[in-house]
Amino acid sequence: MHKHLKPINPTTPKEEFVRQLEDLILAGRLNPGEKLPPERVLAETMKVSRPVVHEGLLELEAKGLITMKPRHGCWINDYRRSGSLELLNALYRYNRGALEPHLDEGLEELRRIILQAASARLLAMEKGGTEEKQQWTEALKALKKETEEWEALETATPEAMAEADFRFYFALVYHSGNSIFPLLLNSARQVYIGLLGRFFSHPGAWQTSGRLKGAFLEALRRGETEDVRHAVAAMSSYASYGRKYGE
Repeated sequence: MHKHLKPINPTTPKEEFVRQLEDLILAGRLNPGEKLPPERVLAETMKVSRPVVHEGLLELEAKGLITMKPRHGCWINDYRRSGSLELLNALYRYNRGALEPHLDEGLEELRRIILQAASARLLAMEKGGTEEKQQWTEALKALKKETEEWEALETATPEAMAEADFRFYFALVYHSGNSIFPLLLNSARQVYIGLLGRFFSHPGAWQTSGRLKGAFLEALRRGETEDVRHAVAAMSSYASYGRKYGE
């Protein structure tokens, strides 16, 4: 293993430590069940302090890439079984701005489920009491603002469109009242924006996405459950990261 490790640039030691270990694991050079060298050895080999190594290992464990056992050591996990949503960012970077098809499809399915559930919660607010109706009004106001800002982006860069697209859907899940939905969406933010940057580089993507957002907002304003559900399905189908570019 030592021959694969390189000295770390001292300007970003923990990030570089994590990146090197991630790449080794994702490339299959470190196999599930393999034990890592002790923290002291890793620190000496990679020319960083032991606290840097320890913090980096904690981050790798949070992503599901390794298991740490106090006083016993660290072992490589099968990330396909133990990886967390945080691992998506590492996979996206490792694959140079792409995801394997099954991960791409799984991410879009998760997004669709969250959007459908968040929309249902908003519709329920409209039929609730005074406090719920106030939340409903604030949600519509926030989504209308994002839609208006979207309409001003016709000549913007694909990256700016991707950021605005994320803000629209984040506003939807944030105002749904479910505190977990925004955390899930934020966990995949880097991947989401990167993939959508390519999506919006194609002719027709901005126009069609805007039309779908408008149809969704209008259905939500009318309180039409089936129309909202169909609108979310249409947005998710079109926004599957480029399968229908320019339609």
